[in-house]
Amino acid sequence: MKKALCDREPSVMAAALNYFQDAVKLNPSTYKDLVPSFLIILKQVTDHRLPRDFDYHRMPAPWIQTKILEILAHLGADDPTNS
Repeated sequence: MKKALCDREPSVMAAALNYFQDAVKLNPSTYKDLVPSFLIILKQVTDHRLPRDFDYHRMPAPWIQTKILEILAHLGADDPTNS
C-alpha cells in the first residue's frame, strides 16, 4: 500500500489514502515514517498539481485534503516531532 501513495495515477493514491485513514487510527506508530509522504501529497494537492477533475468549485481535491489532515492528526497526536 505504501507504493500506492506514490502512484502516478491520482485516483490510486486517493484510494490508498482510504486504507491509511483506517489503518492509522488503529496503530499510528506503525505509520509514523510516512509523515513526509503525506506532507508531499498535501503540498501537491494545494499547489494544484492534480488534474482539475479532482477540484470542487475551484478547491483542489478537498476530500483528499481532509483525509490527509485526519491522518496527520492521528500521527501527530502526543508526538511533538511529527506534530
